[in-house]
Amino acid sequence: MKRPAIIFGILLFVSLIANAWLGYMVHNQKGKSSSREIQAKTIKSDGYQAIFLSNGQVYFGKLAMLTEGLYKLTNVRYMDTASSRMLRVIDAAHSPEDLMVIPASQVLFWENLNSNGQTARSL
Repeated sequence: MKRPAIIFGILLFVSLIANAWLGYMVHNQKGKSSSREIQAKTIKSDGYQAIFLSNGQVYFGKLAMLTEGLYKLTNVRYMDTASSRMLRVIDAAHSPEDLMVIPASQVLFWENLNSNGQTARSL
């Protein structure tokens, strides 16, 4: 009869420890920033960014996070390799608006541009 009581006591102890650990983990996650918050803080909203896509294209403009899975790029430009000039997307033949919504899954990386750099000055 003592054996079931000991097993019950051990299970109760393990359960209490597991619940305490879970509570600690949940409490410590409250103060941590999400990936979206970190990127939103890292993107310099007063400057320009270059965004490199998985299809090899590179766009330049003002980058912001819409959601965890979407970027927004405005004042969009791209480099015309034939003329080595920076072109506005809105001047393309299909006359798009000056806004691109880009799935994060298509982004290899992005960079803040130095405001004194040649690319940023040409934007």
